[in-house]
Amino acid sequence: MIPSHDIVVAVPVIATLVYATYRDLKYRDIPELTWVPAALFVIAYNLYFGRYEPIHTLFSFLPAIAILVMAFLDLIGGADALAMLLIAAAHPDFLILPISLLTVAFSVIPPLALILYYVALNIVHRDELNRINCVEGSKKPLLFMGKPIKVRDYLSSSFLFLLTVPAKKGFRCVVSADVDVDFEQEKKLVMDAVKKGAISEDTVIWVSPALPHIAFIFVGYIISLLIPQEFLLTLFVKNT
Repeated sequence: MIPSHDIVVAVPVIATLVYATYRDLKYRDIPELTWVPAALFVIAYNLYFGRYEPIHTLFSFLPAIAILVMAFLDLIGGADALAMLLIAAAHPDFLILPISLLTVAFSVIPPLALILYYVALNIVHRDELNRINCVEGSKKPLLFMGKPIKVRDYLSSSFLFLLTVPAKKGFRCVVSADVDVDFEQEKKLVMDAVKKGAISEDTVIWVSPALPHIAFIFVGYIISLLIPQEFLLTLFVKNT
């Protein structure tokens, strides 16, 4: 049974995440103002009912702060951090584990599964991977960071990070995806390389999808709300 306090704050959070998920899936871009109305409501509501007990509130915000640091380091999108800050502000109290921590735990399952898929796929395509000439960077991260795709398929796709950027006599192999990348600019680099004859449309390159992580956070949040904290307490008691 979801506590009544959590139901009240969950409604604006869910509404915001539904809209943010739509924006993330369609545009991979979410305006910062998206989070403001729900944030103002949940903060005012929780302040009125005195729910911001210092210790529990601190633990609730720790996962969001960690993601915020990652966002400042350009390791993850800023919208992900804002989503987690909203969830932390909405649910500052908990019985066993913070809703924010559970949300993060569930939201990373799809990316981790994708990494395992990439490893299996790249083992199958290891001959193609061996043929990639990295004149800058290392090809080893490509094993778990992305998938092989022909240039022609890349040019007709959307929201793909380019991990093997055409360079003189080979590729510049990047070790991370830039969350602020201009996808069209990267496509132009590849098209220019094709026009110059450096690569062809049949050349295999490595890409990584720009994952709609807000959607994973949304699903993780719903699951976290539905899991009774009493059930988690039972699990902890049995394992101690």
